[in-house]
Amino acid sequence: MHSYSAEVDKAVRWAQVIFLLLALTMAVFGSVTLFRHNAPPWVAILMILDAVLLGVAGGLISRRSTLIHLLAVLLAAGNAVLSVTDQFGWADALVLSGFLVLLLILVVARRHFLPLSQKG
Repeated sequence: MHSYSAEVDKAVRWAQVIFLLLALTMAVFGSVTLFRHNAPPWVAILMILDAVLLGVAGGLISRRSTLIHLLAVLLAAGNAVLSVTDQFGWADALVLSGFLVLLLILVVARRHFLPLSQKG
């Protein structure tokens, strides 16, 4: 029983850490885009909004909710797809890797994120 609890905590903690690191990364990229690049302001605003959503997802993922898990998977998958749709460099590769690892954790260890009655 103890190892199961530790396993659950490990999967959830890793997902939370990755969500928060990606949120921080997107906040930095959004701020840099807003103040340093000639991109339209709405692009930076969307990046900062994405950072907020990633942070919220990281905070809520431990609640064992089917809806929160589904929205977290959609958020990570959408970000993974969008990270390859524009100029692709080393920073994009790192961000994409983060989203893919997060997706892997969310899908493979999904029973750790769902309500106890829905495990299986």
